Amino acid sequence: MVQITKLLSPQDQEDKILPIIQECLSDEEDEERRMNSIILIDELAESLGHEICKNHLMYDFVSLQDDPSFKIRKEMVSRLIRFSQTLGEKIFIGVIIPVFRKLSQDQIWSVRKACVEILPEVSQIASEEVKNSQILQLFDKFSKDSSKWVKMAAF
Repeated sequence: MVQITKLLSPQDQEDKILPIIQECLSDEEDEERRMNSIILIDELAESLGHEICKNHLMYDFVSLQDDPSFKIRKEMVSRLIRFSQTLGEKIFIGVIIPVFRKLSQDQIWSVRKACVEILPEVSQIASEEVKNSQILQLFDKFSKDSSKWVKMAAF
């Protein structure tokens, strides 16, 4: 599907591929479909472009931060970078960083560990101000986490 989508015109992507992704994202009964939609968003973000991601996928994607399945939250975190780059710095700082901060406090250690693992990539996207204020605080918090796996991933 990823390779086919890249061959389609932007209008065909919006008309034919976007509804499939949105349907999978909102399927509360099928964790695997939600998981696959996260993977598709990650793989297709650049191809779909800023406008489609911002106007049609961002809110559904961000809502996964509250998914009852920790596997979905963990996958969301690990697939956050390309989507964030497509959305741009303003949305990254205003929307994605708060989501990332919330997930960095998740009750499940594997979700927090996923946050630690992408922290270097998050800091590459972030402005100096965000790095110095929020990213350093997160690193400090991860280094003192109750889970040894999270602490080990921080170093």
